[in-house]
Amino acid sequence: MDAWRLGLVQALGLSGLALAPLASEASKSAPTAQEAATAPLLVHFMEQQPVSGVGADGQPTGEMVQRMRRAAQQAGVPLRWQLTPLKRSVQDLRDNRDAFCVLGLFRTAEREAFARFSPELMAGEPQILVVRREAAARVRQHASARAILLDGQLRLLVYDGVSYGEQIDRWLLARQGPTLRAIAGSMRAFEMLSRNRADVAVSTQRAFEEWKREAPAGLDRLEWVQSAPLPAPPGRHLACSHKVPEIRLRALDRAIQQLDER
Repeated sequence: MDAWRLGLVQALGLSGLALAPLASEASKSAPTAQEAATAPLLVHFMEQQPVSGVGADGQPTGEMVQRMRRAAQQAGVPLRWQLTPLKRSVQDLRDNRDAFCVLGLFRTAEREAFARFSPELMAGEPQILVVRREAAARVRQHASARAILLDGQLRLLVYDGVSYGEQIDRWLLARQGPTLRAIAGSMRAFEMLSRNRADVAVSTQRAFEEWKREAPAGLDRLEWVQSAPLPAPPGRHLACSHKVPEIRLRALDRAIQQLDER
């Protein structure tokens, strides 16, 4: 290089040369709007049989998973699935660092502050109280599900970070008794009850029936309390971070609304 050209580069080009790698790194870490609108959409899902979970083939399965696949195909949105604990998924929505969605969340006022919710993807399943047989007599002394959940002499098992609907959530916040928080799926919760880790848990009738069909060792240790119905469950939604492009969200909304029309 000519001496005068080298001098010009040294005088004027150093900052540009130093910044060039940084610009390149930024372009790799931050996808363009076009990339964000066409790349597979990351969907967090949880082990919550029988509506969602991992099948024998290692792939996502369950009624809610299938409904999401149908809606995404109709909307022209490719999906990428990731099995993720619910508490972490909700925290990631709060952080809003990445474009992703969470399958099957209940819609609450708190969550609406940091997530964008689709129309109802699937109707909520009726929730029930499952108890250990040894605790059933005490449970039946109460006239309502609220009284059962507030009974400080009963050990309650709940899923960490899960919403059970705003009314039940308020009861749980007011609770003073021992509460065991589990991160595993519903089948694991039934096992924990049968092993005397807790006395009562909130579940769904379908999950409980599914567990009973597997004929586990502790089958005769648990029962469903039908005398204390819980509030009607809210529907389940797709909850997305604010990084997901609006054009994708609108397409998914339309497809979800049309799921039961065909």
